[in-house]
Amino acid sequence: MARMSQLRRFLPLAMLVVAFPVAAAPSASELLDEAIRTPGGWSQMCAMPAPIPFDVPLPFYSQAAPRYFWLSEQEGAKLKKRRAEVAPEIVARLHAIDLSKPPTQKDSQWSPTNSRQDPRYLSGVLFDIIFRLDVVEALPELLRLEADLHQRLEQAAKDSNASLPNLDLDSPITWEGEFTAGAKPTPQQVKVFTARIFQREMLSLMAALLRSEKFQPLLKSKVEALFQAETGKPAAEKRGWRSSMGPSTPYTPELRDEIRQLVADYLKLPPAERHSEKK
Repeated sequence: MARMSQLRRFLPLAMLVVAFPVAAAPSASELLDEAIRTPGGWSQMCAMPAPIPFDVPLPFYSQAAPRYFWLSEQEGAKLKKRRAEVAPEIVARLHAIDLSKPPTQKDSQWSPTNSRQDPRYLSGVLFDIIFRLDVVEALPELLRLEADLHQRLEQAAKDSNASLPNLDLDSPITWEGEFTAGAKPTPQQVKVFTARIFQREMLSLMAALLRSEKFQPLLKSKVEALFQAETGKPAAEKRGWRSSMGPSTPYTPELRDEIRQLVADYLKLPPAERHSEKK
């Protein structure tokens, strides 16, 4: 009889559990979509950022242009808890990006919480996520995409009708002299400027990932030496990737080659040796 009484008390609870099942946790794909579309950080840019050279400088471990939206600490913490699942999803998305195809159109409705960014295309928020989660697994795809964008920029320098991707900068940044003497920039100029920003940022992000890994060749590189000379601070005080504009140096093919070679050298090492210097 005691057992029957206990069973009667248990049955309503069991029925309640069946009637109201626990909601399943979002998949890594859904979590990443949400973080890019609603990243949690927003600025209305009341003060316009200062213009930068049309031949965009190479930023030191930071973005080359400020964005309206960035990843908040809260959203970043959600992704870090699921890094083991999110990192492969990021790599797969980068692998699927074809710069000859445009991103998905933005939603028509704007709000300070909705970035309207295509979560399966290049964006400042995606770059921030890659660094926050230390997704070194993304380096091969970043190399590929940077090379593709660089080649398109090289072609555009020779042919004003060359095709460039429709990248969404999500920033009011302008270039020096863009509006002088009432001149109106051409659509191709805007595309070149935007593509240069993304290309420089991919180089900066790759270098920042190596720096986060304490990869010794990077720490002894010309890029790092220029950074330390520019900031004038002890290495221990320097941050990694910044989701805002930081110090920069004129972009040169030599610096690009150095960063790409450093990444290639890092990827040649067995995984166990890549982190040997990381504290």
